[in-house]
Amino acid sequence: ETFLETAPTDHLAETQFAVFGMGDSSYVFFNEAAKKVDAAFERLGGTRIMELGVGDDQHPARYDTELEEWTPNFYDNIEAPEPPQELGAPTHLVEILPAGLGTKLVPAYVPHGSKPVSMTLKRSTVPEGYGRAVDHFEFDLIGSGLPSY
Repeated sequence: ETFLETAPTDHLAETQFAVFGMGDSSYVFFNEAAKKVDAAFERLGGTRIMELGVGDDQHPARYDTELEEWTPNFYDNIEAPEPPQELGAPTHLVEILPAGLGTKLVPAYVPHGSKPVSMTLKRSTVPEGYGRAVDHFEFDLIGSGLPSY
């Protein structure tokens, strides 16, 4: 039995929720994960504060058009404070080094519980000139101790 099958229907009775999914309507199961999470929260007694929002990478204007329309209402519903007008200093910086140089120039930082792996492939999945990068990555997990599927 799964948690959803055995959990009491009031398990999230004191919880308000809103779900927004980003997906691509060219897939058969468009935004399926967001739909399942939304339904599960409701089934467990949560109080929905907004209807399920769904973003579509195939939207003729932009992938995040629906999110931009959904977000202000979400912030109003949770009574969030106005965002700052100026951004603070970045909390971290990233530098991309040529292959093979990274470990020679600086010691690798590997957060607790993670494993270093090598990227073996980066391939664009969208036509040249598309409004944003949508890339496919592959990694070599051999010897990392991570499961491969």
